[in-house]
Amino acid sequence: MARNLIILSGVLSALIALEGAVKVNGAVLKSNLKSEFKRVRRTLYKSIHDYIDDSVDPCDDFYQHACGNWEKLNPIPDDVVDYKPIKALSYHTDLIVNEILASEVQNSGNDSAEAKAKIFYASCIDHVERDKLGVKPMVEFLETLGGWPVLTSDWSGADFDWLKTIAILRRYGDRILIKESVNYNKKNSSLSIIYIDQSHLGLGNRADYLDSNYEFRLVAYKTYIVEVLEIFGVDKDKARRVADEIIAFETELARILAPASERSNISTFSDDIQVDDLQLKVPGINWTLYLSLIFERPIPPSQPVVIKEFQYMNDLAQLISQTDRRIVANYIFWRFAQFKVIRLSSKFEEPLQRCIYVLLGRKINPPTWKMCANDATYHLREAVGSMFIQNHFEERDRQEVIEMVANLKQAFTEIIFNSSWLDADTKELAKKKLDYMVYQVGYPEFVSSQEKVNALYANLTIVPDRYFDNYLALLQHTSRRKHAKVFQIGEDEWSGVSPDLTNAYHNPVKNKVTIPAGLLQQPLFDKFYTKSFNYGRMGALIGHEMAHAFDNIGRNYDYNGNINSWWDQKLIDIFNEKSECFLKQYSQYRIPDGKHMLDSKGTLSENLADNGGVLAAFRAYKNLIREESGAAYDISESEVLPDDAIFFYSFAQLWCGYTRPEALLTQTRRDPHSPAMWRVIGSLSNSEDFARVFNCSQDSIMNPIKKCRIW
Repeated sequence: MARNLIILSGVLSALIALEGAVKVNGAVLKSNLKSEFKRVRRTLYKSIHDYIDDSVDPCDDFYQHACGNWEKLNPIPDDVVDYKPIKALSYHTDLIVNEILASEVQNSGNDSAEAKAKIFYASCIDHVERDKLGVKPMVEFLETLGGWPVLTSDWSGADFDWLKTIAILRRYGDRILIKESVNYNKKNSSLSIIYIDQSHLGLGNRADYLDSNYEFRLVAYKTYIVEVLEIFGVDKDKARRVADEIIAFETELARILAPASERSNISTFSDDIQVDDLQLKVPGINWTLYLSLIFERPIPPSQPVVIKEFQYMNDLAQLISQTDRRIVANYIFWRFAQFKVIRLSSKFEEPLQRCIYVLLGRKINPPTWKMCANDATYHLREAVGSMFIQNHFEERDRQEVIEMVANLKQAFTEIIFNSSWLDADTKELAKKKLDYMVYQVGYPEFVSSQEKVNALYANLTIVPDRYFDNYLALLQHTSRRKHAKVFQIGEDEWSGVSPDLTNAYHNPVKNKVTIPAGLLQQPLFDKFYTKSFNYGRMGALIGHEMAHAFDNIGRNYDYNGNINSWWDQKLIDIFNEKSECFLKQYSQYRIPDGKHMLDSKGTLSENLADNGGVLAAFRAYKNLIREESGAAYDISESEVLPDDAIFFYSFAQLWCGYTRPEALLTQTRRDPHSPAMWRVIGSLSNSEDFARVFNCSQDSIMNPIKKCRIW
């Protein structure tokens, strides 16, 4: 699909060049554009029709009606756990990035950001050299930290300091035992601050360790640990014993972790406290040492931090003091190695794949090039993003989406002012929040400057043929950039987002919505698509991110992105009462296995955003067509669906797809989004516009009498 965009771009560029070279008249150019316009439109209409299952009444199950044939026409690749249009777009974007990184360096020296990205990629894709080095690069690195006990018979715990070890590993992106991060201060979003929280487990979910229903996951996890240790040269019996110790220790960690259901409230974060005050509250951990090692500079006792889960920190210190140092060290180094071993040699690919198959149902490992392209995109985001927008992005697309954002903003303002339960003062504050919202579309301007992009990576050294060392260097470089923000006022406006990414983002602390250039491609957006299709798809995605500013989390932040009580208690009570309707609605939905219900509390924020997004997008679309005189070119009515219907098909078919059962089970326990079918059914069954367009009888499944709505 991305290729179609490239072809289309090439056609238009050729036409423009021809116009300049031979001075073709405007009528000829218009004729060619009209032909291309019709081709894109017919392809669009055909794809909509092809996916529809006419045997299903749209008023009974619009997801199955709109998506019933999608899976047959788009079988899930063996190397993914779920597949839908946005994943297909991501795959095609990966192909483009891969092609960019595999090409020769153009017009820049070997010390340029472009060269570093391409040398890194080349070292990654060279599996022969990686296999030759084997486990040596990781063993050498761990020896600088005293060595991994399981790999040696003469390890001594006398000099082992667990806190020092996890602090140094934090420089390489790992958040083992303690989750430390730098982010915007929720009370003053113009500043960054250090956050400290409980960390994650090897399997991610505490229930995997504490609920016997998930014992099969622990078995797969243990098998993976044993097989990895064996590749490092550990005999099977010892590997099994150490794996048991690691899992037993991690199970104790699971017991002291606060459950996710108790962590959704922002008030569970402390106010800013100084490090010396934190030391008094959690005396079992030397916080000054820990933070100074992470930041590679002295951290004063007066340094402000925000902490969540004081109880976990105290329990952690006690657990560590009661556990053999060898076990703690083996656990820490295992967590460091867990997902990095795949970047050593191909020997680790099959053990990881066997584990992932049990946990998520994936049938084969992704190709190496995909891992290499993704690593480069994440850690060299400005370098890769710069090359992407230079060759695969049209400025006109950006301008059209900027116009769409303005229309969505106006629609959302109208929706808020039409809300009968909000008082006039709060409506004005909500409008102010929309007015102050920052919308980043496409890419940051500075990535157009090779000099500025090169400067970002001036201190990064990448060498040929040493992929694992290069990977660690990138991890450290990324970590240092993030940690430097705590000592800086302000930052670059696109921090943390690569222009080629295929996801949109809302940041409540900066009151900001980011729509990267990677999203502005078929099948999500095209300048020749109908307005109804673009608004049903891209408009709903952007509207979703805008709606987050007013969901159960976003409503706590004011127009500057600071936590601020700008609602009175009466309005909060009404909001919570309206939210309760959504909680009851989504709690009735099951995943396809029929056994597990959705976590309506854990998905509330995303469900509210889905509902608000499609509501705002449809209103923006209707406002737009009232202002426009009609399409630029006509197509026979027999070839098209009604535009209002296209809007809802566009929205629903964005979520067509298939998720492997194992992955779906994991999603329902960890993902804040509802499964795709319920995102469609949940949102559209609350939409009066949908019921009207499809003429659904009152109290049909997709048009219930009682609908949930906040705005």
